Amino acid sequence: MELLPISSPVRLHITPNYAPIWPPFSLFMHRLSSTIQYCIQR
Repeated sequence: MELLPISSPVRLHITPNYAPIWPPFSLFMHRLSSTIQYCIQR
């Protein structure tokens, strides 16, 4: 998950209107990646 820290600030600079939407989306992506890792480990 190296994409999130890199694309997050860039996305915020390009589209500041999406700033309020970004934290929940980031949280969702983190939850999704955690779920994928959990499924892979089983």
